[in-house]
Amino acid sequence: MPVSLITCDDFYALCKAIKKHGWKFLATKLKFKAAERIKVQWDTYQSAGTNWWDISMVRDRWNQKIADSEKYDWEHYVVGKYASNRQNLSMLSIGCGTGEKERVFAKFPQFSTILGMDVSEKSIQKAREIARKNQYSTITYRADDFTKANFGQGEI
Repeated sequence: MPVSLITCDDFYALCKAIKKHGWKFLATKLKFKAAERIKVQWDTYQSAGTNWWDISMVRDRWNQKIADSEKYDWEHYVVGKYASNRQNLSMLSIGCGTGEKERVFAKFPQFSTILGMDVSEKSIQKAREIARKNQYSTITYRADDFTKANFGQGEI
């Protein structure tokens, strides 16, 4: 019996995607190199705001387990426990997306340099825009593949 690699559900999902986004959008997804497919995927990703960590009860429980307090988030816990007596720290954040966590850490005086890196140029552009608007001078965002990146002296 022959094995089908494409199911009826796959065909239905394809038709639905064509109807929603059009052929041109789908054509951008047809890349042969894995790195190019990954970049296209993250450049076109749009969070629906439905991630499990967006639920306040989940975040509170997470905070309780990590920091022993529902209202004491993990970023404050980590900095308080591991960096409270430190200064002039550098941070590298791989897969930073639009840079939300980097902006949280930039509020701590312990960090003098934060480099956020992501393969998605669109996400990095948005992160840069938000950081510039809110005057986060310690953060640099870079669109790059961290497995192939060359870091300059003092960059991180």
